[in-house]
Amino acid sequence: LKKLDPSAAKEEKDTKVLPLVPLEACLAQWAAPNHIEKFRNTSADETTRLRSFPKYLLLHLMRFYVKPDWTPGKLDVEVDMPDHIDISHLAASGPKPDEQMLVGESAASSSSGAAPA
Repeated sequence: LKKLDPSAAKEEKDTKVLPLVPLEACLAQWAAPNHIEKFRNTSADETTRLRSFPKYLLLHLMRFYVKPDWTPGKLDVEVDMPDHIDISHLAASGPKPDEQMLVGESAASSSSGAAPA
C-alpha cells in the first residue's frame, strides 16, 4: 500500500486543464434568440438587448445548468476575461415593423430585456 503525499495530490489537482471559453461566446449565448412555445396560445421569439450602456458593467457568469435528471450541474470551464469589450452589437433598436406589442407595454419598455440604468 502506497501512502499519498498531500502536496502531490494538490499539484495534480492544480495541473488540471480546463476548457477556455471566450467571453464573446458567453455574450452570444445570452443574447441569442429564444423560441417560446405555447405563449398565449401561439409561439414567440424573445431576444434580450440593452437599452442603455452603463459607465461600468458588472457581469455575473452563471456556470450552472440543469441536467436531464433535473439536478443542478456546474460547467467546469475557464472564461477568458478581456480588459475591454465591445458590446455595441447588443444595443436595442426598438420593436421591428412586423412586431405586435403586448397589451400594456410601450415600445421603450419592450425594446430591451434589461432594466433601465
